[in-house]
Amino acid sequence: MTVMLKDAPGGAELIGSLTNAIETLALLYSGTSDDAAREHLQTYITRIEPGIVEAVGSDTAAKMLDIFRRAVIGEKHAIERGIASRQ
Repeated sequence: MTVMLKDAPGGAELIGSLTNAIETLALLYSGTSDDAAREHLQTYITRIEPGIVEAVGSDTAAKMLDIFRRAVIGEKHAIERGIASRQ
């Protein structure tokens, strides 16, 4: 039986925390080069990875953190497009 992360104990909190981090980091990294953003983001991911692995296992954590990484960069680009469209 598979349990959805949102339904697992602490799952909703983990999702909320990651969503908040995506928004915050994307805003923080907007206006920086993608390479610099990815480098700083990897430092952050390295710091949070052990807790994610403990919560969901290594395979799921790897998938989640890849999605997280892409979401931060995607949101960064969206913010930058929004800023550029207002200039």
